[in-house]
Amino acid sequence: EMPDGTYELVSGHRRFHAMTDILKWTSVPCITIKYNDDEITRFMVHADANTKTRNKSIRYWIAEIKHAREVLADSGFEGTKEEENAKIEEWLGISKAQIYRLTGIAGMHPSILELDRYGLSAKAMYMAVSLTKEQQKEVADTAVKAAEESDDGQLTASMFLSIVNEVQRKDEKPKKLRSYREKLSGSATTFLKKLSAAKKEEDKAVALDTIRILRTELDELEDHLLGH
Repeated sequence: EMPDGTYELVSGHRRFHAMTDILKWTSVPCITIKYNDDEITRFMVHADANTKTRNKSIRYWIAEIKHAREVLADSGFEGTKEEENAKIEEWLGISKAQIYRLTGIAGMHPSILELDRYGLSAKAMYMAVSLTKEQQKEVADTAVKAAEESDDGQLTASMFLSIVNEVQRKDEKPKKLRSYREKLSGSATTFLKKLSAAKKEEDKAVALDTIRILRTELDELEDHLLGH
């Protein structure tokens, strides 16, 4: 309840409009909480309620991070970017690596974010962060076509990585020596081919174990490279 006797809807906006606009309810049951003058406290209540009830999509987390930065700025926070991210990590319960990645995606061409409808994860989207906006748009257009032509209509991380590398190579000047990016790309492609070559059941079991171990090691390496 606000000081002037009105109410602010903290969570459940879509449910409220569904009930009033579609079902034509004249009243909607709700839980009321006391208004707090402190903006940070109000944000914490909002974040806690939404995190428990909402589908936490990539767009959701990007919006929450943006909102958290605005609250910090309005509160007069003067810490470093690292300290700011630490605050957001504490408030939202997501890692600094995720915050860094999602912030990068928010600054990319909007068409990249649209790829989430084809099942592409934030970690995969971030592979295109170093490209120009024009390249990102080209990657997104190519990825949409690839997803629509696939058997299941989905876009895997390996498909997306191949498209990113293809677009980047096309715009790069020829070099005598292979760049670090090219070396990594070649190694990743070779390794993925080896994993996907598993045909026998025992080979598949080994491949799955390797993928699980690699996933953990990649997360740890990412945190290390981001300085966390």
